[in-house]
Amino acid sequence: MKFGQRQMVMALAVLLAGLSISAMASPRKNVKRPLHFKGSTAVAKGFVGGENIDTYTFSAKKGQVVSVMFETTGKDLKFTISGPGETVLVEADETGKSRRWEGEIPRTGQYAIDVTSNPEPSHYTLTVVRKQAKPTRHPKKP
Repeated sequence: MKFGQRQMVMALAVLLAGLSISAMASPRKNVKRPLHFKGSTAVAKGFVGGENIDTYTFSAKKGQVVSVMFETTGKDLKFTISGPGETVLVEADETGKSRRWEGEIPRTGQYAIDVTSNPEPSHYTLTVVRKQAKPTRHPKKP
């Protein structure tokens, strides 16, 4: 059986439509990317919603103070900051209330910021500032 041009075009259109539908049916779930610092500050822009999670990673040293701030168009943006060994430093899930966190890093290692927004999607700008660890002072012995 030979296909004519018309049948070939129809078959190609059906194939492409099927690929488009399957791409829409399997949305991205987790996008992981490292933060790039210029000096002590890193800025990332993103869009997240539904079941999706954007994860940003960075390294930090024990004693450093890290500030995390979000500017967003949505009211449902939530974030979790976790460190080595999956230790959760903060889970900001109070809808519309928590857009910033600052704290001292307890352990040297890799840290992750997971960003979600459910049910409403959100555009956001994430700013992370790493401040130098405070020098350790040893008391003088008499």
